[in-house]
Amino acid sequence: MENRFYVIEGTSCAGKTSVIRMLENAGNKIIPENSTLYEDFPPLPTNFQESRRNEGIILPIENQRCEMARSFDGIAVLDRMIASSLAISYAWNYGTINLFIDDVIKYIKDTGQTFISDCCFHLKVDYDSIVERNKIRKNFLGPRWVGKEVISRQNYFYDVYKDIMVSEKWVDINSVDNTTNQIFDIIENSKVMKKSVSIEQRVEEFIRLNEKL
Repeated sequence: MENRFYVIEGTSCAGKTSVIRMLENAGNKIIPENSTLYEDFPPLPTNFQESRRNEGIILPIENQRCEMARSFDGIAVLDRMIASSLAISYAWNYGTINLFIDDVIKYIKDTGQTFISDCCFHLKVDYDSIVERNKIRKNFLGPRWVGKEVISRQNYFYDVYKDIMVSEKWVDINSVDNTTNQIFDIIENSKVMKKSVSIEQRVEEFIRLNEKL
């Protein structure tokens, strides 16, 4: 069976968890978020120093997750990846995003890990729907995850990222107009051509991303 490596991206309350459960039930390998693979992942940051502390932990875990996905015989699906970690860092606005991207560039150069999947499926949702979905969650999310400014900054980051990172394939899916079953079908029926991406290209893209932000 051919290996495929997918990522489900999006803000909180975009519908990622529901789709991932369906993909898992269909026999796909699910690789959970990075914090679940680190026994003592620190709490959410509240300042510059704490943000840098957390960012220093993320890249080796993302490397591990990528290797897990590539080693699976079939479709492996990551719940978020490096773009999401960067988007959240940018959204919290502790002034660390450019240093974090510098970390990514150095890590790519040192390890050859390009942090690239076969396809990122980006679930998009409007803010009003986020508010309504958050109301019915068992674990209500606070403003650090679903505040209007935080969501706006994440969405801006995703737009800039997708525009610059041309080596990555992204598929935008409106998770308000499409049901979970429809999103599942879009992902399951996707025919993605694998392509080779050089370390040099990835480094150049992240340099341009850093300049833009």
